Amino acid sequence: DGAIQVHTDYEQFVPELFACNVFSVASEGKELRYGSIRMPVQLWGPWRPEDEAEQHTTPSSLASLEKSIGGLLAPATVLDILASFTLFATDKKKRRIKVVCRYQQYEGANRIVAR
Repeated sequence: DGAIQVHTDYEQFVPELFACNVFSVASEGKELRYGSIRMPVQLWGPWRPEDEAEQHTTPSSLASLEKSIGGLLAPATVLDILASFTLFATDKKKRRIKVVCRYQQYEGANRIVAR
């Protein structure tokens, strides 16, 4: 509910609050979801810890949520997403939109670069 309120109210009526945001994050206490500014909340994706992503499991515990938060919101991860995994595009209505990576893209690209 809070994420929907931020998306429908604050992003629309006070956009200057989000000028420096890389992405928005929300959790109901079970799973973390994140998305770029002005992206509909229904399209926000999960951030899964590397070990859970490989096992194709769904996060459902507080420990799993803690790993997701620690992984996505680590300063090094946020700065890496900002520097290397964020881009701007234009939609059909000529509006500028921000696009950020999903966790699979982040992990995969970093593994390719490391290799």
